[in-house]
Amino acid sequence: MTTKIRKHRIYKRGQIILADFRPSVGNELKGMHFAIVLSKNDSPNNGVITVIPLSSKSKNYYVDLGNFLIDSIFSEMDKKIEEIKNAHTDELSTAEMARRLSVLGNINQHAENYLKKSDRTYAMIQNIASISKFKIKKYEKGYDPLKHIRLSNELFNEIDTKIIELYTSMK
Repeated sequence: MTTKIRKHRIYKRGQIILADFRPSVGNELKGMHFAIVLSKNDSPNNGVITVIPLSSKSKNYYVDLGNFLIDSIFSEMDKKIEEIKNAHTDELSTAEMARRLSVLGNINQHAENYLKKSDRTYAMIQNIASISKFKIKKYEKGYDPLKHIRLSNELFNEIDTKIIELYTSMK
């Protein structure tokens, strides 16, 4: 009997995902949270990934990412809207126009969901976790700006420094 090996999505270091941290025990993080992929060498054969959850609340041992997340989300949405607006509509079929209008509606729906989020974002360094890829919310069909957002090297350097400070004896 042969067992079919399941292939998983590959995530890149610095990619932003939305993950479900349930079930949890005691003081462990729970619920849906944005997170930064920490793993460097992901593989389609690997069913787990290491992430750093994000929060809208500030604590001394969190890394302040400023408005990175909300700014990135709206920047990606603006790019897509401009792309649709700049298309030559006289060359498009009715079906293509309907598809583009659907994408605009999808962007609007995402905007409403993301507007509920706080402007400031903090990386919860002490909550680094390895989670199953099954806990990662799939990107929405149509247009989901999260698919295109990655943490800058500058911000990742701050996170790396804080990880070293909190978890190693190196200074």
